[in-house]
Amino acid sequence: MHRVVSKTILFIVLFLVAFGYSNESERSTIGCHFEETEIKQVYAGWPVAMSCFHLIAALRRNINYGLNGVGNLTCLIIDPVTNRTLWSKPMDKSNYYDGPKYYTTDLTGNSPTTYQINIKPSNATCYYSVMKLNVTKQPEETCADNQKKYPIVPTEGRKGQIKSMECTTPLEIEPQLDLTKEMHDYNVTWYLNCTELHPKRRPDVYHMMGSKLTISSLDFSIVGIYSCKITYNGHTRHPIAFSLCAKPPTQTSKPTIRCPKLVKAKIGESVKISCNVSVGYSAVSTFAMEGSWQQINRNKTYSCSHAGISTMHGWKEKAQCYSNVSQEHNDRCYLYEPTVREKEPIENILQMTLEIRDIQPDDFGEISVSYTYFEENATDKINLDYQSRIILSGYMYTVIVLSIVVGILLVILLFIMFRRIVKRASPEPYY
Repeated sequence: MHRVVSKTILFIVLFLVAFGYSNESERSTIGCHFEETEIKQVYAGWPVAMSCFHLIAALRRNINYGLNGVGNLTCLIIDPVTNRTLWSKPMDKSNYYDGPKYYTTDLTGNSPTTYQINIKPSNATCYYSVMKLNVTKQPEETCADNQKKYPIVPTEGRKGQIKSMECTTPLEIEPQLDLTKEMHDYNVTWYLNCTELHPKRRPDVYHMMGSKLTISSLDFSIVGIYSCKITYNGHTRHPIAFSLCAKPPTQTSKPTIRCPKLVKAKIGESVKISCNVSVGYSAVSTFAMEGSWQQINRNKTYSCSHAGISTMHGWKEKAQCYSNVSQEHNDRCYLYEPTVREKEPIENILQMTLEIRDIQPDDFGEISVSYTYFEENATDKINLDYQSRIILSGYMYTVIVLSIVVGILLVILLFIMFRRIVKRASPEPYY
């Protein structure tokens, strides 16, 4: 009899507990609008993050006057089996995208796979959704395999710029990588073209902070496919890869000009003198630039700009000055280090040319060349020298002709002597 009473009491207690949990479960959704059921792909051994971002977005869509009239917001993560609130945090309505997140423990075979996410305004209808976790075993990943499996994120910058890359999964890739340095102990390894980088060996180029890699000054020599590896609790993932390419700089820190040191010309003929200017693209696409040619110690000045001729003095009737942007230059983004030939139009984007017609003795001498762009200036010097003509006098002509004739006679004489020597050396025929 005692056993029967005990079993009856135990049954009643269990019934009341189950009924209470059932009512609590119902109460957690009473008056709440159901939004959706989300199925999330996850790997065993890794944590999962949850937030109320999607629910607040739904609330914004369904409340005509936005979020200003809904009062304070609270995000709750609930275990629907036990109806236990696992996590509760107030939300910032103005910055809900970067709001707080709930992180599960590392997933195992005994971990819950269903969660209820509630958003509770203080004076409006609440919303909830259900998240179901599809836990699978993580396949082995390598750097090369990951780049074939997932799309590579295109990233570009200009030479000299600062570039940063974050080791995380793109939004469209599942499972997401849900880790934070404040809660999880993990290591990050970066690769360039699947070769491990060692940022500490090149602190002038690379800087690592958490899962972020920063390049202090982008250069053509360090472009390529950047990828990363996350190591956590004996598991590794290669979550993302970036194709980082570099474009020519918009402007250099200081322009430089390179001219030939010596140019020779003949009297009465024309000559073209060209100088290469190394300067950013923006500095040749504006009227603020100007090129100038001037003969030192002479009153001969010739100025030109990108728009054409601006002023002419001294050489007005016989000289022309112009500047051209390299025809081979373009705004191409290089995913590899350009060859020497490809670098030429990048580094020497502007060519300044001076053409002088009907060269006369007073045109020879030292010429100063300058390039100006706002406050920046670059100069160089050229020596225009006389190139003599080879004029043969009658005496010189006679000597050259006689030398040729004597040479031919010597060749004939040597040939005859050779024939005679060969004939004497041959034995007489025997009959």
